[in-house]
Amino acid sequence: MVDKIAYGYCHCGCGGKTKIITKNHTKKGYIKGEPYKFLPEHHAKIKNIGENNPNWKGGKSQRDSPLFIPYSTAYDRKKKAEKLGCDIKDIPKYAPRTVKSFDERLDKTSDCWVWTGPKNNYGYGRYYIRGGRIIAAHRFAWERAHGVIPDGKVVCHSCDNPACCNPAHLFVGTQMDNIRDCISKGRKLIQRGESASAAKITEEQVREIRNRFALGGVLKKDLAAEFGLKPPSISLIISRVNWSHVE
Repeated sequence: MVDKIAYGYCHCGCGGKTKIITKNHTKKGYIKGEPYKFLPEHHAKIKNIGENNPNWKGGKSQRDSPLFIPYSTAYDRKKKAEKLGCDIKDIPKYAPRTVKSFDERLDKTSDCWVWTGPKNNYGYGRYYIRGGRIIAAHRFAWERAHGVIPDGKVVCHSCDNPACCNPAHLFVGTQMDNIRDCISKGRKLIQRGESASAAKITEEQVREIRNRFALGGVLKKDLAAEFGLKPPSISLIISRVNWSHVE
């Protein structure tokens, strides 16, 4: 490790040249016209630089190393890995402070690890991470345990507790898988026909519309006006796209 850093170069020992300070800042010790001591974010690795860092690659800047910046989300790690052309496993999953902050908001007294932080109107946890980004707490928990969530997939709860962040209670599937799971457990009531809150006609009226149109002598717009519907709705009823369960 180099004991003395040349004037105008990053003090982490990476060999990068720093920019010139354009504005005084008393608290940070910045003096206008002087060079910065570090390149952006390089000060975070001052204790793990040069020969002390087993991942150091000679004169290459640590900022370009896949192991330099601890990203908070699997999405960030995926993008960084794509940019560097390396495996996502080479990118640190989360900064220690991010994981610690997350764990402090979990109540692990029961089988479900209940999120005690902010929640949305549906009871799902909301976790605020670096850069002001918001991620669902259960998605963060799954990413932390398993890695990147595949594109087009959602994280579902097997315990039906939206505030739960126990990875053992989470599984990945499509939105349709999530809906089917919801229906199979009786948590979603499917309304159809007259029981639907948006229904404007009865099943008997549906049969009447189909029979009268089949006999001929009546237009769809006339049926629509008579039953308080619109012509496209009449077409969908006649073609059995809507009210298909009515014979």
